[in-house]
Amino acid sequence: MEEKLRSPEQSIWVMRQLSLAVNCALIGLFCVLLFLWHGVGAWSMGLGTFIGIPLVVVAVLLYLSAVAFDLKRRGASFLTYRRDRWLWFGLVSAVLLIISYIPYREQIVPHGGTAMGLAYGVLGTGVILVLMSLGIRKRRLASGLGTVQGWTSAHVYLGLLTLLLIPMHAGFKFRPDIHSLAFLLLLLVVLSGIVGVILYRTIPPLLTNYEARLQAHKADEQISLLVGQMRSLANNKTDAFVQVYQEEVRKLTNPGHQGWRLLLKGPRGDALTTRAHGLANVVTRIPQHEQADFRAFSGLILQKVELEALFLAQLRLKNVLEAWLYVHLPLSIAMVVAIVLHVGAVFYY
Repeated sequence: MEEKLRSPEQSIWVMRQLSLAVNCALIGLFCVLLFLWHGVGAWSMGLGTFIGIPLVVVAVLLYLSAVAFDLKRRGASFLTYRRDRWLWFGLVSAVLLIISYIPYREQIVPHGGTAMGLAYGVLGTGVILVLMSLGIRKRRLASGLGTVQGWTSAHVYLGLLTLLLIPMHAGFKFRPDIHSLAFLLLLLVVLSGIVGVILYRTIPPLLTNYEARLQAHKADEQISLLVGQMRSLANNKTDAFVQVYQEEVRKLTNPGHQGWRLLLKGPRGDALTTRAHGLANVVTRIPQHEQADFRAFSGLILQKVELEALFLAQLRLKNVLEAWLYVHLPLSIAMVVAIVLHVGAVFYY
């Protein structure tokens, strides 16, 4: 447990590896999709064969190395559920889809109205419905339909698979209309989901590290105790001493950044060092006979500043996760609405 708490940098390294793997996979997939869209040609085949496929292979190797390190350090996670069951399902499915698409595009001009196009569309819609069901499964803890960890793993890898399925459904042809808007929203949902995976693998270990030093629900109690000790030391002291105490009390009643402002403004340098320098400047105004008490008083202030910094760091990380939900969920709802309009328009016209 102590080793886990001492290694937030290792968590960040793992997520950087995963981020690099995702970027390589997206670029490689884009190159392969260009090849599928353009057909067999000198430049498209070179793009798909010599850039796209190698990048996908590099992405898989980066992913496996990061996951192997993470497993050794922390144990299994939703990304590696049941020995990467959903990762391999997604990879095998992608290969089979590409194999099915190549002869299809050679026989006919691909579009959403063909039998194969409709099949890709129905399959893609089914996958999206499964993805949207994760929220329901999370709220039914007693459900026997698999574990939440398994559903989350499927959510990640099936979500990536839709970036291949839906373009195949459209024959890789997009125009500025409601149909393309549905895919654009899907793309934004998947990209925000990738960000979510990175956040949910990075932030919880950091929160654990902070909570080992300060539990958020006990912060008010500990700060109140320090303020009580500061009040005792400031009692019957000179105006310069009391003024410092009153300033600390005023900061408690006006805490500054909260909520979204806390997230957007972020930390401003090293608060502990800044406050220590400020107290060093004030001590020259304190009478000699009060300086011993003021040094003890300053130590209490620095403890309070450290507690506040830990508490605000936890709030900031939790706000990041909440902010991600405020982006991902509305995008998902907008995507579902666009898909319903897309299906309705197809049947109406």
